[in-house]
Amino acid sequence: MPSPLPYLSRESRLSTIINVLPAVVPLQLVHGTGWGDSVYVGFAQGVPRLNIPNLTLNDGPQGYRCNGLSICPPGTSTAFPSGLTIGASFDAGAAEAWGRAMGAEFYNKGANVQLGPGLCITRVPQGGRENPGPAPSA
Repeated sequence: MPSPLPYLSRESRLSTIINVLPAVVPLQLVHGTGWGDSVYVGFAQGVPRLNIPNLTLNDGPQGYRCNGLSICPPGTSTAFPSGLTIGASFDAGAAEAWGRAMGAEFYNKGANVQLGPGLCITRVPQGGRENPGPAPSA
């Protein structure tokens, strides 16, 4: 999809787009559905008149995972090496190949946002669930 207002700088495009959107549209872009509603873990409606595509989010720390368990065709989930494994290899070529392969897979399956792991920065997650991810050193 072409960039809206390609003749403007990124900052000017963003400012212009935000100024022409009704108040409800920015909320629509950050409030979507997911977890079983489709094969994606998240979906937010785009704004076609401004060339803003739908956001189709999928988990991706180790590869594409089909979320709509009852509607996923067999063989749609993959398992790439973890980011920690790739990082620990200190091999820039392997890291680039890993990223390109995973990006191509997500793109070819219709996902345009790849979610990744979080880093546990709270030592004591009192009163709630901590985002899963690599644990900090003790």
